[in-house]
Amino acid sequence: MRRTGQSRTDLTAGLHRPQVVPYIAAWSAEEVPWRESLVQTRRGLRYADETLHDRDRHGALWLRWRVAQGLGKPQFALVHAPRQRRAMRKGVCQVLNTPADRNELGWLFLLPNDGKNGDPEGEHTAHPPVSLRGARIAVALCPRMHDAIAVRAQEVVPVGVWGSRFREGQFGPVCIGEGPVLFNTPALQWCLAEQLLVELRGCTIVDRDAELSRPTPGSRAKARR
Repeated sequence: MRRTGQSRTDLTAGLHRPQVVPYIAAWSAEEVPWRESLVQTRRGLRYADETLHDRDRHGALWLRWRVAQGLGKPQFALVHAPRQRRAMRKGVCQVLNTPADRNELGWLFLLPNDGKNGDPEGEHTAHPPVSLRGARIAVALCPRMHDAIAVRAQEVVPVGVWGSRFREGQFGPVCIGEGPVLFNTPALQWCLAEQLLVELRGCTIVDRDAELSRPTPGSRAKARR
């Protein structure tokens, strides 16, 4: 079975120092009440006041968030869906909102170690890529990442979402759990998407400590001065 990451937790879990708030972490001022506006139809879920911005081009219905980064208190266990999607699609570090590290082997990802130590080719993950500095911060401060595996991927292809799954109920939609749901499957119509799921292709497992010890572009520039 392919590993996909944790439901609403990500590299955000465990980063408790207030001065280190990952880019994809949600803030309390960004939470939007959504349960009362979520309704069911014969075709699946929808918002009673749904707009074009609530769905992506695959038809997935997304959990609503305000964009108010830095306001209120950081919610380390919650991932801000719009920023997570941007990090995945734009190759942005999920910790620092800087360009994720990329070399001839591909984008740098930190994946939780599930003990299988298998081939990461075709891995499905909701964890966006990281920069070298962001990776060092995550490994140092996040318990979930202390034994993470470093992987380089040539291609990062959106294949689905991670979210809450529902079924039709007598008085409204009933949540039956959360997990990965692929695009172009019937289950997508009954899923409230929370994170973009991608497939990693052209993968190479790399030496994590060697990667994290590499100088960042900024540090090289300072050394030349």
